[in-house]
Amino acid sequence: MNIFEFEEKYKIVLEKIEEWNYLRVKVAFELKNKENVTYIKKQKTPFLQKIYNKINKIKQMFYKFYNWFGKYEYIFFSDSMERKILNNVYFDKFSDRIIEKLDKATLLIETPNPKHYKNTYTKNIVSMSLIDFFTFIVTIFKNYDGCQNLEDILKDYDIKLDIKKAIRYYNASYTIYSILLKVYRPKIVFVNCYYCKEGLITAAHDLNIKVVEIQHGVISKMHFGYVSKIDLNEKYFPDTLLSFGEKEKVLSNLLIKNIIPIGSFYIEHIRNTFKQDKNLVKKINNYYISIGISMQDQEWERKLIFDFIRSCANLNPNILFIIIPRKRKDFPVFSPNVLVETSLDCYNIILHCNIHMTLYSSCSLEAPSLGIPNILINSKHFAKDYYEQILDTYHTLYIEEMSEFTKAVKELLLLDSKEIINKNRSVFYPEYEKNILKFIRRLL
Repeated sequence: MNIFEFEEKYKIVLEKIEEWNYLRVKVAFELKNKENVTYIKKQKTPFLQKIYNKINKIKQMFYKFYNWFGKYEYIFFSDSMERKILNNVYFDKFSDRIIEKLDKATLLIETPNPKHYKNTYTKNIVSMSLIDFFTFIVTIFKNYDGCQNLEDILKDYDIKLDIKKAIRYYNASYTIYSILLKVYRPKIVFVNCYYCKEGLITAAHDLNIKVVEIQHGVISKMHFGYVSKIDLNEKYFPDTLLSFGEKEKVLSNLLIKNIIPIGSFYIEHIRNTFKQDKNLVKKINNYYISIGISMQDQEWERKLIFDFIRSCANLNPNILFIIIPRKRKDFPVFSPNVLVETSLDCYNIILHCNIHMTLYSSCSLEAPSLGIPNILINSKHFAKDYYEQILDTYHTLYIEEMSEFTKAVKELLLLDSKEIINKNRSVFYPEYEKNILKFIRRLL
């Protein structure tokens, strides 16, 4: 059962539970992962590593601490994983260009994912770790009995989500964000993932502060963060979504009503300034073609991809399979024609390759706009559910069996890169700079 089936079955009950507005995404993830077995046993973190991690978290709280003491008209929330090296500085590919174009006093509150960087394009930047710390403290003193109706329903499906803990955390985060917003009184709050910050969204709306989300990944009919079959309270969702393209505007049952396509600064930038890396090219030149593989983080997802790559690599020794890590770096190298590449970002690596392959990573959206076609492994039908209504079959092929791999490769190698980009124009709206300036003029 997925979240949409769950909501339809318990529609009458759930629409009466206020907390469902922010608990539903957590339940959705539990349902999704519950249907898939965890094959790989997680390794325990060594004791000394745990100590180091805690010390590092404390240090991160004071990252550019002095920037907390200022007056700001806009506040952005992002994370360091979105930073790419641009002209020798770490550039947030979603937020920094908008901050620059606003040309107003703006604070960026950044989650270290996994760490902060010293040389950042954004100057007024602080760490989300400090907010997380205060939220944790307040959570200790927040007491809530939970939602018995919801808890009973989840027990029937053996979903081990701690409802009381989740509600206490939401209430604590709402308290902290309310204080933060009352102190700074920003005109607008920008986020790159609204369902990661539910307490912030409602605190802002209760203070009559607008919330704008900058799209960070795929939004499709299957993304439960943006689509629901039941009536939900609008105050739990952003007022505006700055989307990649026009596809997001035509989805049914959208939770965010105002959608403005802007495209992607970084995709346009890297496409226009791309230069090959000599070391990677040297490795690629030993093979007939190269395939860049973007990863997912769940254990069952990693297992599915590894099994598929292992079979492909063994049967195709003339193809180089380049694994592009996301967060985790512990990848088994099980064949000489499998390479784990960490020296470049995912987009740079994909641009070196003939084809991009994944389970259902959002890189599937971006690869065609770089002129690179997709092979999507349609295990459990996730790839088609996410992308069939978004990506053009000209440049994106779905395979379920190993026997389909060779045929898909041959077909995609015949495509013209300019036509691939052209077929993806509705996914990434062109002329990002003009779109952002137009949006900002409307704001000001």
